Amino acid sequence: MGAGQVQVFTSVTQERFAAMCAKVKANGIAIEGDAGTASKMGVEVGWNYSPAMMELRIQVLKDSFFMRAPVIDAKIAAAVKDAMAETGSAQCS
Repeated sequence: MGAGQVQVFTSVTQERFAAMCAKVKANGIAIEGDAGTASKMGVEVGWNYSPAMMELRIQVLKDSFFMRAPVIDAKIAAAVKDAMAETGSAQCS
């Protein structure tokens, strides 16, 4: 299957990253550490968080027949922005 675009979120403090991780974990996906990969239902996502640069990069590494990369990308952007809204704004580039 295909991969998604790298999404870059800026102004991501450690507090904001922790809030985002908690929201994602509540949905059954455990994000462990500042960088890694996670998979669920055939979809694999990778992330890299730089506390020094306050930047979070997320990319769909593998989509599935039922969930295509553009749809997952949109869901990721919405989820991160929602989580960040609880502690301030995040920007996506």
